[in-house]
Amino acid sequence: MFFPRGMNNVLFNVCAKKMHNCYTLLYWYCYNGVAMKLVDPHKDISCSNVLKCTFNLNEADVEVYRKLKELWGSKVEYLSQKLNKDSSTVYRSLQKLVFCEVCIKETKTIEKGGYYRIYLCADIKSIKKKMKACIDEWHRHVENTFTHFEKKVG
Repeated sequence: MFFPRGMNNVLFNVCAKKMHNCYTLLYWYCYNGVAMKLVDPHKDISCSNVLKCTFNLNEADVEVYRKLKELWGSKVEYLSQKLNKDSSTVYRSLQKLVFCEVCIKETKTIEKGGYYRIYLCADIKSIKKKMKACIDEWHRHVENTFTHFEKKVG
């Protein structure tokens, strides 16, 4: 969360509760219901933390994303071998990444019949653009909340 230092706990709790509800509504619009996580304001802000916060990802999801980017795309089985993780765990992370449009799932047809799926990372510029749009929307929403703060809390 981005609160100035010295803000009292009552205000922090009220805002955190209100903003969590706002995030759910806000990110339903941006990412079909993916809610933004609240982060410790005293932690260093890194690209990884912003990615996790914006898309509600965990460390395992980011690890899958990084390995997928390194491999320039992969099937679930190969990616799980490279990460030394169970394929169901990798698949869950990939589902989340695809849902947030951080990764793309493509279906390839096999000539003799059947198909397989390959996962690719979305273009970094489009990911950055989505992150920026959601953060800007979040900021507008927080500003609006502070504008009406006295009426709602006071």
